[in-house]
Amino acid sequence: MTFDYKQTVTGSELATLLGLSDRRVQQLVKENVIRKAKRNTFILIDAIQDYVNYQAGKNLGNYSKGENYQEEKARLTKLQADKAELEVESMSANLVPADDVSRHWYQIITDCKNRLLTVPSKAAPIVAAETEAGMVQDIIDDLMREALEELTEYEAK
Repeated sequence: MTFDYKQTVTGSELATLLGLSDRRVQQLVKENVIRKAKRNTFILIDAIQDYVNYQAGKNLGNYSKGENYQEEKARLTKLQADKAELEVESMSANLVPADDVSRHWYQIITDCKNRLLTVPSKAAPIVAAETEAGMVQDIIDDLMREALEELTEYEAK
């Protein structure tokens, strides 16, 4: 007895062979459970294997719209491992919560702004008596550098 592995059947014939309605076969095609050869034509052996695999996975509770159970299991395992790695890094202080970093940088920028805003009030009485533009520039330059130097030694509170 020989079997034609490329034998094709219509959707209605496949539904009859599987004990399903024509509509259910169409739904399974739409869900990528059963593959079509062409419009309303199926390779019989492929369609039966697809349906058997679908039923086996469904009975085990492992079927999700055509996804391979092993691939899904591997993906879940990787996600769980990644989550555990992040938790370990967080506990070992290799990771810092984003809110802490944001607050720290906000404090640094605020302190920098406040320090630079003091330069004009320090410079005003000193440069008021000067008549030479070059000397005024040197005084302002010195005060700016002093302020920036203080910021390089900054320790956040």
